[in-house]
Amino acid sequence: MPKYERKVDIVVFDMDGVLVKCKSSWEYLHNYFGSIRIIRKQNYMRQFELGLISYEEWMRKDLEAIINAKGGSIHRDDIIRAFLKININDEAKEVINYLKSKGIKVAIVSAGIYDLADLVGKKLDINIIYANKLVYDENGFLLPRGIEVVNPLSKGKVLKNISEKFNIPLDRFMYIGDSEWDLSAFEVVGYPIFYLGDEFNEEKALELKNKIKKLVIVKSLKDIIGLV
Repeated sequence: MPKYERKVDIVVFDMDGVLVKCKSSWEYLHNYFGSIRIIRKQNYMRQFELGLISYEEWMRKDLEAIINAKGGSIHRDDIIRAFLKININDEAKEVINYLKSKGIKVAIVSAGIYDLADLVGKKLDINIIYANKLVYDENGFLLPRGIEVVNPLSKGKVLKNISEKFNIPLDRFMYIGDSEWDLSAFEVVGYPIFYLGDEFNEEKALELKNKIKKLVIVKSLKDIIGLV
């Protein structure tokens, strides 16, 4: 029987749309607290894409909308209760257990919200987590500002920091994402994976594959087991 030789030393997962079934933890909060119409009307995402506002400014505007929609105050307990309703990908636990059994590190790098990433990490036994943090006052009430940890356009930079911290070459990294926001991560790792999930967004996946020839497209998280 041939000896197993792993190709990667760490697998990094995007969170939204990959480890959890909601496509955006930010949009989820907007829908949950009733601020979705505000942010769609203002189109802060487009303003960010055009370079008209910074990512921290985008977070501030999103958080102001959420707080205002909730009547001027929202407690961290409300945020956690909202996130506890989000379902984790059914395949995630099995895949992560397999990776760990092979001595492969597992991490989350997400431009989503840390409070959700922390819940997911505890359920899936992932303790390397990079995600954007909300700020609360001394009484636990949400403030209209966030701490930028993962800029959606600069995930590759975060992966480079992880590479240096754990002394793992980037060509031994696998990164699994599901959108164009993951492009900078796909560009720097040895094994970039586009996860189609339930939406089967093959057009976007193929568009990115034209830019990154080594990008592998999978329909199931279990597909990565044969790639590590």
